[in-house]
Amino acid sequence: MSLAVLAFSILGVTARARAATAVHVACPADDSIGSRLCFEVKEDIRKSAAFKLTSLGPARYEIVVVSVDDSAPYPSGTESAVAVSYNQFCGALTLESRLEVYDVGSHRVADVAQEILAGLDKVLDDPIPVATKAFGCAWTGLGNR
Repeated sequence: MSLAVLAFSILGVTARARAATAVHVACPADDSIGSRLCFEVKEDIRKSAAFKLTSLGPARYEIVVVSVDDSAPYPSGTESAVAVSYNQFCGALTLESRLEVYDVGSHRVADVAQEILAGLDKVLDDPIPVATKAFGCAWTGLGNR
C-alpha cells in the first residue's frame, strides 16, 4: 500500500470519528444549581467539535438532567442532588443507556458538566447491543457519531 493511500485511509477514519453527534439536552430543573448545570452542559456541547446541540426531533441521543435542591441545613442554592439519564433513540423507541447520580455543590458545577459529557462519550463508544440486534438500529461503536 502506498504512503498516500495509507494517509488518506487514516484521515478518512479520523474525519468520520469526529463528525458531530446531534444531542438534545432536557432539564426539568428549577433549582439554581440544576439550572446552572444544565446551562454549562449545553454550553460545553456548543463549544464541542464532537457534539452538536439540537432539538429533540433530529437528535439520536438525549441527556436528561433532573435536580433537586438538597442544601438543608445550609442556605438554599448551595447543593443539589442531580440525576442524569443518557438516552438513545432507535426509531420510535427511547432506550436508556446510562444513569448517573451526583451531589453537586455550587463550586462543582463546571466540573460535573464535563463529567456529564464524558458520560455521553462512553455511551457513544458502547451502544446498547440489544438496540442494534433486536430493533435493527444501525449503529455500533464509533459509527454512532
